[in-house]
Amino acid sequence: MSLRYPRGAEWRVWDFQVHTPYSELNNGFGADFDAYAKVFFEKAIEKGVAAVGVTDYFVVDGYRELRAIQDDDARLVSLIGQAKLPDAKAIKLFANVELRTDILVNGNRVNYHVIFSDEVSADDITDDFLAQLHFTFEGNPGGNDGRASLTRKNLENLGRRLKAEHAQFQQDGDVFVGMKTATVDLKEVSDVLSKSQAKFGGKYVFCVPSDEDLSKIGWNTQGHLVRKVLIQKSHMLFTSNAKTKDFALGL
Repeated sequence: MSLRYPRGAEWRVWDFQVHTPYSELNNGFGADFDAYAKVFFEKAIEKGVAAVGVTDYFVVDGYRELRAIQDDDARLVSLIGQAKLPDAKAIKLFANVELRTDILVNGNRVNYHVIFSDEVSADDITDDFLAQLHFTFEGNPGGNDGRASLTRKNLENLGRRLKAEHAQFQQDGDVFVGMKTATVDLKEVSDVLSKSQAKFGGKYVFCVPSDEDLSKIGWNTQGHLVRKVLIQKSHMLFTSNAKTKDFALGL
């Protein structure tokens, strides 16, 4: 029997926050997805990256398209060449959904990530997770607030509406404005995933970037519990700060 890792456990490079051109709030890649995919796979091979969390705000469109390219040998070869094909196909791709929470710190929203197993399809994430979440688009003192499912169409509609109501938003695209302003409740995120154990049970992890906006909440302030609970709720932390790594390791 051929063993892929005959030496047993090995250290590998994983990068779990790589955005794509579908990340409307952080698109520094342009609109040509094939050009992006070429750089994506070539850089991952060059750097020896074994697994990637393909990250987009509120959608999994980038993950869906990269998986389609990876599964299409002819298309992949046309982008990176035959010699790199085996290495490109060996890279594990995971969907990383970046959500903007309703927690506000110094004018910025705390972002939260749900990273799914590659055994969960993009369709299941879209239909049975994202579309089951909701954002509030209108308050109503006499009854229920206006709420909509977290779909790309509804985010576009939200952005279009807000651009008509607020002139300063008109310079941006509909989806951009919708994603910039929509927020989700983390309790609902947990509830939706818990109710779909057959599809999602044991196939996702929660992650918070502990050194972004969350780090601006002082431990000696009224936000102490907010910061603590978010860290407790996360299976892992995103950080580029050596001090945070030491903190998480109890050092």
